[in-house]
Amino acid sequence: MKGAIEKSRSSIALDLPYLTSRQIELLSYNHRNTIFQNREITDLFFQDGRLMLTWTNRHSPPTITAKEAGDVPIEIVSLPFQSVVGFPIHKTIDVLSPCTLLNIEHNLIQWLVRIKDSCFRHEFCLAEEQFFILLRLLLTPVRYRGYELEKFLTYLDGWRDIKELPDDLYPPELALDDNCFRLPEIE
Repeated sequence: MKGAIEKSRSSIALDLPYLTSRQIELLSYNHRNTIFQNREITDLFFQDGRLMLTWTNRHSPPTITAKEAGDVPIEIVSLPFQSVVGFPIHKTIDVLSPCTLLNIEHNLIQWLVRIKDSCFRHEFCLAEEQFFILLRLLLTPVRYRGYELEKFLTYLDGWRDIKELPDDLYPPELALDDNCFRLPEIE
């Protein structure tokens, strides 16, 4: 992501095209797909208490692909709230699922990225399937505001039982609740 996220900006340049979440929901799948395919978020900021996203053509492969996430579109971004793991936004390239934002500033998502790399390199007897299970279990509370969080935390406890992993591949100590999976109110 190019720029740091600001909590507010005084105005949006009105000469830039924009769509509201409601307008995006009214678009057909084909139109949404055409707009968002091969795009990435380059800037996030708040305007009048609303989250504003700037999208541009993707210049590098995503850290986690929609295919890896069970066809759920995912963007890993930097949010100004370290307590927020992630939350869904509007639909982009999928018929049913909204795009999910994961916050790279949260130590859980930083760990998730490290785990993905190790699983895909088959390091320390880790396998890709372990990452896929972990991601699927995480996406449920992220997309549904904490639903099945206990199931995810139980799976994380199992990671702590894996022997001979480097310290940075063990899950961080977490205090997660429903508020970690929603955007805080901004005034």
